[in-house]
Amino acid sequence: MKKWSLTTALFLAILAVQAQAATTWYLSPSGSDSAACTQAAPCKSLNTAYQKASSGDSIQMASGSYGSQTLASASKTSDIVAAPASGATVSFGNLTVNGATHLEIQNVTATGYTVNSGSYITLRNVTINGGLFYLGGSNLSVIGGSIGPGVDFHSQIAPANGWGSGGNNFLFDGVLFHDFTRTSTDVHIECLQVAGTSGMIIRNSKFKNCDVFDLSFTSYNNSGSVSNLTLENNEFATAGSGGYFAVNLQAISGTMVARFNSSTQAWVVQGSGALANTGQMTFTGNNIVGGILDGSSGSCVGASGSATYNYNITQGVKCGSTDKNAAPSFSNAGGLDLSLTSSAAAIDFVPLTVSGPSKDINGNARPQGNGYDAGAVEYGSGTSSAPPAPTGLSATVQ
Repeated sequence: MKKWSLTTALFLAILAVQAQAATTWYLSPSGSDSAACTQAAPCKSLNTAYQKASSGDSIQMASGSYGSQTLASASKTSDIVAAPASGATVSFGNLTVNGATHLEIQNVTATGYTVNSGSYITLRNVTINGGLFYLGGSNLSVIGGSIGPGVDFHSQIAPANGWGSGGNNFLFDGVLFHDFTRTSTDVHIECLQVAGTSGMIIRNSKFKNCDVFDLSFTSYNNSGSVSNLTLENNEFATAGSGGYFAVNLQAISGTMVARFNSSTQAWVVQGSGALANTGQMTFTGNNIVGGILDGSSGSCVGASGSATYNYNITQGVKCGSTDKNAAPSFSNAGGLDLSLTSSAAAIDFVPLTVSGPSKDINGNARPQGNGYDAGAVEYGSGTSSAPPAPTGLSATVQ
């Protein structure tokens, strides 16, 4: 018989009490914020239930439309998960976070999402029928779901009014960004603009129907650089009105790793001028039509050692000794099915000695042959026409 020490037994007893103490709080569109947030007397607003909840509790939401919600500051030490009741359909107006911490919202629809300040906030499988704005905060995640559309505005991660820090530690995993368009050439649009932030991972995500750029990193109003960035297993469609490049990389500092992305249009890197990149950029295993080019010279970046290229398929240009100038051989580029045809040069192109992600954008194992396939999709793993399945569970970026 195994013997437990008194200290161990006391510790286990404390854990058991804590587990039993977890409470479920209840919301209903017909509830009242003066109620107790119980199943018999539900609250009406998410913030009321969140403020009442203790760390580790859950919030269950009945079907219906709740209008716009503002989540105020509260000190929590572990996540409170807010999700619809079984079979329920829940919608909100704008979701605004003003200092909330440790909150995860699952499986709802909202017309917009803004974080002015907050930490450890997660949206999981949330449909945002509009834009996303991060103006400050840390450890912020969007896992699954979709963001868009928008007309004459873009989703943005940046300091409020362009000043100070835009926050740190962001994760986007398995997100569909779509349909951010403009009505005039005087308007600058992209599906997502990022400035003045530190620590970001964007992976397993899709960008389509974005005017000017799909994704843009920059600095403005002294917002500062974008540092320590990872782009992995993403798919980028050709940008719309006024768009010459799918991805714009400016004011990058620290390190940037872009690996195993697929793009139907070239990327642009700022190699000189006020918005020049100062960090070390590494491009590995990407499949990009038109290549990765310097915005000033139109040639490859990296003559000064600021960029390295490993085993990329870049139709129209070759930047590294191990890169290959070849057609991308996407199955249906116009339909954003960037899986590979059987004759693609990208198949098994990246040696197994190169560190690659263990899965592709569809969640299928990599590699499936004698090497990794360049781009976001492993050949034979299926098409990529559906939104990708999320794989990330943490927003913390080291």
